[in-house]
Amino acid sequence: MAVTEHWKEVLPVDSYQIMAHGTLQGEAHAALHLLYQPLVGASAISFYQTLLSEYLRCPGRQAIHTHHFLMNMLHVNMSQLFEARRSLEGIGLLKTMRKKLPLNNTSSISFKRLSCPLSFFRTGFLIFFCINVLEKRLTIR
Repeated sequence: MAVTEHWKEVLPVDSYQIMAHGTLQGEAHAALHLLYQPLVGASAISFYQTLLSEYLRCPGRQAIHTHHFLMNMLHVNMSQLFEARRSLEGIGLLKTMRKKLPLNNTSSISFKRLSCPLSFFRTGFLIFFCINVLEKRLTIR
């Protein structure tokens, strides 16, 4: 799907709520920045951390916000927000489930918890992707 076609799937007025289990522990923050960020970019990791911070602010209560709220928080447009979400879904850090309602759509966004950097290296797909990204960067130099 082209980035410009995000409007077919999500609009700024569409709402979302965050579903999470537990919190990032110990070395998981380092894994997020040192292992995942080179793969998906800083804006996607910023999106992930914003969702995490929002969840941790009220862990027992699932607040519902619009995507416009996220756009304002991250200073991005809807296309950039959609691309960040898709990147995180692609490497398994987020899962989004959509529900169509009469006035707008709502999404439940749940994130995968990282336990330690070792879990990254146990995922064959991520290692292959990481090697691919690094090869491209080293070839350019």
